[in-house]
Order: sequence, then structure tokens, then C-alpha cells
Amino acid sequence: MSWQWVILIPMLPDLISQLRQVETKLYGEIEKQISVARQKEEEVIYASNTWVKQLAEIRKDFDLIIQYITKATANPNT
Repeated sequence: MSWQWVILIPMLPDLISQLRQVETKLYGEIEKQISVARQKEEEVIYASNTWVKQLAEIRKDFDLIIQYITKATANPNT
């Protein structure tokens, strides 16, 4: 066994502990960022769905207006 291992072996538990702490912090931060990104994406989807719903309602109103105009011009006496 070389002299480097003699020095490193007693430090190994501390190094492993520090590595676990770094991993825990890193994974925690990544999970937070994923959560924030997911929430933002959900908000965009909800807003988009609201826009799509409003657009569908506007189209429906326009269709009714066009039908009314079509009927009125086809039969001017009504």
C-alpha cells in the first residue's frame, strides 16, 4: 500500500459524508428548479387553454352572426 492510501483511508468516511451532503443539496436544488419550471409550464398551459376557450367562444359568436346575416340577406322580409 502506498503512503497516499495511508493518509486517505482515515479521511474516507468524511469525504463520503461530504459527497452525500453535496449530492443532497444539488439534487434538492435541481428538484426545486424542476418544480418551478413545471409550475410555470402549467400556468402557460392553463393560460393557453383559457385563450383557446375564449377563441372558441368568439368563433361561435361570429358563426351565429354570419348565420344571421346569411338568413337576413337570403330572405329580406324576416
